[in-house]
Amino acid sequence: MTEGQDANLQCEVSGNPEPDVRWTKDGDAVNRTDQNKSVSFTGNTSSLILISVIQADQGLYRCVANNSANTTTSYPGSLAVHC
Repeated sequence: MTEGQDANLQCEVSGNPEPDVRWTKDGDAVNRTDQNKSVSFTGNTSSLILISVIQADQGLYRCVANNSANTTTSYPGSLAVHC
């Protein structure tokens, strides 16, 4: 991905009770209050949108779904940012 483009990472999530979904980058929670990051949940799909990516956005992203029954973490997705 080229610096300045938007990235849309998605994962499919389901569970009963409905899970709480969060995203991590390189093992740390993604800051949902960061203005260039947006998290949404539609149907069974959670999306993390990175607006105008920069080099610092490069890394391994995972989707973490948690409910009272279980916590499940997705396989990592790698985001590479080129100047």
